[in-house]
Amino acid sequence: HKFGAELKVGGVNGTANIFVTHPNEKLSIDTLLVDQIVSSSLFLLIVNAIIDKKNMQCPKALIPIAIGLILSAILFAFSFNSGAPLNPARDVAPLLFTWMAGWGKEVFFVAKYSYSYFLVPIIAPHLGAIIGTSVYVLLVEKYLQNADEI
Repeated sequence: HKFGAELKVGGVNGTANIFVTHPNEKLSIDTLLVDQIVSSSLFLLIVNAIIDKKNMQCPKALIPIAIGLILSAILFAFSFNSGAPLNPARDVAPLLFTWMAGWGKEVFFVAKYSYSYFLVPIIAPHLGAIIGTSVYVLLVEKYLQNADEI
């Protein structure tokens, strides 16, 4: 390459990890799937609680800050396992970029998972979002009253 840099996908010296989320190689694909579903559902559950006008009545100016802090906390908590994609856009576009930028198709073959991990950041956040929002609607929002009803 032009500057003599090695384009490695995995391992300690992997440079593709700058752009994409790769899982901890010691975990099974089931664990990574559950990790993503739980982190996404927790994120959406809390976001729904923040933006619901019948719940916390968070000032509009503080909503982006609150969501950013929650996102940071979830990323810190869950990123060791799978890099915490939380959103397919955070993982798929960088994967395509690293593939086209010279790392090759190896970016899609993550360690022992072959192509199976490629689907985790695409499917799991959607399932987690559905679960998190459903839990909020069924267990919280259903029982909240408007301020004028109190």
